[in-house]
Amino acid sequence: MRHQGCEERSRGRPTAGFTHSAMAAGVIALLVLSCGDGAVEPIPPPPAPVATTVTVNPGSAALSALGETARFTAEVRDQNGRVMAGAAVVWASSDASVASVDASGLVTAAANGSATITATAGSVSGTAAVTVTQVASAVAVSPSADTLVAFGDTVRLVAEATDANGHAVAGSQFAWSSSDTLVARVDDSGLVTGMGVGKAEVTATTSGINGRAVLTVVENPDRAALVALYGATTIGLRSWDIDTNWLSDQPLGTWYGVTTGEGGRVIELNLANNNLRESIPPELGNLEKLKKLDLSDNGIEGILSAEIGNLRNLEELHLQGNGQLGYSSTYSIFHGWTRTWYTIPAELGQLDKLESLNLSGTDFDGPIPRELGDLRSLTWLHLADLNYLDGPMPPELGQLSNLRHLDLSGSGLEGSVPSELGQLSNLRHLDLSVSGLDGVLPQVLVKLRLDLFHWNGTRLCSPENSAFVEWLAGITDHEGLTCGQLSDRTALTSFFSSTRGADYWDINTNWLSDEPLGVWYGVTTDNDGRVIELRLPDNSLYGRIPSNMDLPKLKRLDLSGNRIYSVLPPGIGDLRDLEELNLSDNFNLGTGRPIPSEIGKLDKLQLLNLSETHFEGAIPREFGNLRNLTRLELVDVWDLGGPIPAELGQLSKLEHLDLSDSGLEGSIPAELGQLASLRHLDLSRNYLDDSIPSEFGRLSNLRHLDVEYSGLGGALPQQLINVPLALFHWNYTRLCSPDNQEFQAWLRRIADHRGRSTCGSTSAAGRRQ
Repeated sequence: MRHQGCEERSRGRPTAGFTHSAMAAGVIALLVLSCGDGAVEPIPPPPAPVATTVTVNPGSAALSALGETARFTAEVRDQNGRVMAGAAVVWASSDASVASVDASGLVTAAANGSATITATAGSVSGTAAVTVTQVASAVAVSPSADTLVAFGDTVRLVAEATDANGHAVAGSQFAWSSSDTLVARVDDSGLVTGMGVGKAEVTATTSGINGRAVLTVVENPDRAALVALYGATTIGLRSWDIDTNWLSDQPLGTWYGVTTGEGGRVIELNLANNNLRESIPPELGNLEKLKKLDLSDNGIEGILSAEIGNLRNLEELHLQGNGQLGYSSTYSIFHGWTRTWYTIPAELGQLDKLESLNLSGTDFDGPIPRELGDLRSLTWLHLADLNYLDGPMPPELGQLSNLRHLDLSGSGLEGSVPSELGQLSNLRHLDLSVSGLDGVLPQVLVKLRLDLFHWNGTRLCSPENSAFVEWLAGITDHEGLTCGQLSDRTALTSFFSSTRGADYWDINTNWLSDEPLGVWYGVTTDNDGRVIELRLPDNSLYGRIPSNMDLPKLKRLDLSGNRIYSVLPPGIGDLRDLEELNLSDNFNLGTGRPIPSEIGKLDKLQLLNLSETHFEGAIPREFGNLRNLTRLELVDVWDLGGPIPAELGQLSKLEHLDLSDSGLEGSIPAELGQLASLRHLDLSRNYLDDSIPSEFGRLSNLRHLDVEYSGLGGALPQQLINVPLALFHWNYTRLCSPDNQEFQAWLRRIADHRGRSTCGSTSAAGRRQ
């Protein structure tokens, strides 16, 4: 029987806010706690729900675009199979780089591939498969429009496929096609080649999706310039040696000598030695992409137009070997030939990318443009053999800081070398030879590190100070005159002219050439290139010895046996190194003028021969100053007269003295007895008087004494017996020998003696016996 109190309490109404479940649990508890013995056992509570399965819906998804999403849900059931609404679920992706998932189960495609999406509740989970495979929904071609030059210009088109969300579809394969292959062709890689003038649509297709680009093909603007060049440099049917594909519809890059670059534009034009004639047309200046132009060694003539300055990309310009470039001639029946010379265009100075400029062997006139100093990229400048070039070397050339080669040889340039050339720190090759330049080379050149330096064949000269000499010695290849050598060349040139070398000389090999002075016929130079010998005997020289015979290093001068006339210039006394002077056998040398006393200044002179000349007057007393003289010959000097100067007795080294047949007068000076080195003395055929001085007895080295026909008279001095003569001629004089045994014995010992008159004999004085 149920307890009333318990029953009543069990029927009470639940407190507001309690759930039915809570109320049931409370009632059970009260019954247990409040009922006394004999109460019914309470019902045990059911087990808590536990997640047992997780199901992900949908079970798979396929995404076709990056960024595309799919919503997944998870159903969690407990151990009783009941859905656990609101159960906590954790979402995860096996490869978030392919597909990511957020906390709500929203999956987003990130890259092509596969991923597993997992939903986890407690210790159980469920999965779903996600596949990302992009599908192209659009194709874009870039550039979408372009302009090509006909006959060979190309452009690379790039196609890109994108999915529905605009993401690139990697690895897409495209098929390329052109709407008009006569206008533009495209290969499998998207390279389009312009073929003919017009428009064409190029299509890229993948998976049935197309993208397009519009190509406009225009005529190559360089073609007109090349056509103009061909027309201007051919004469009638006389075409170039090689003109393959010229004027054809073939790409310009296949025309002989033409190289094209990007856009089919001409970047090189090499037509060297190809028989081009006439003139360069101004249209050539339209080749705006041209980098190299070589028209060398052709027959191009006339003006080089200012339009050449439009080639602003030009790096090399070679026009050398066009002998009449810069010159033109026309003929009119009314005016005959009209000749015109043109200057080097100043517009060349606008070519600021130019690295090499060669105009050698052309015919340009006038000065070098100062504007060439603006070519700061220039490394080679060759203006050699421009004979009509004139004016000075512009100092602006010193601004060419990158210049390595400068060749101005054979040009008509004038004036001195500007000191600004010393700023060319990169210069290695400097050739100024055979030009009209003159003056002393600037000292500042010693700053340059040259491998080659030529200034030969000019009137330039190098300073002879130690710094400059040392600098030149360090240059592997250098050629030119020192300032001393230049004066030598000038002196020889003057000598050649005044002695009619071009007209009369028998041999004039190398004279006035650019060869070193040492190989000029008859010239010897020392190690420094200075003239030390001039030997031209018996060579038909005809004329005067110039007054500016400035050869300060000259040691030997032999002009004997020629036809030199007029006076001997006093400047001969300035040749202070002279050791030998032989002017004999020049019949008209002197022409009645005295022997220059300035010869007495030549204190190194060892040989002096003025025999068979036409000097007048006495032997200069100044000859007594020639203390190194060993040989003096004044034989058969017409109109020479006067006494023998006593000063000759001072020539202590004299070994040979021949004054025969020269009209000398007076007595023999006793001072000649001081010539201790004398071995040969000839005073024959003069107008002397008195006898031989007794002082001759001291001439212990004398071997040859000739006084025949001399006019001497009187007894020979007894002191002669001390002289070891081998020859003694005294016949046809009024001399007589002492009549004593000792003297006569001495005479008999002389191998060659003429004259047997004995003092006191009855034979006629001087009569030959």
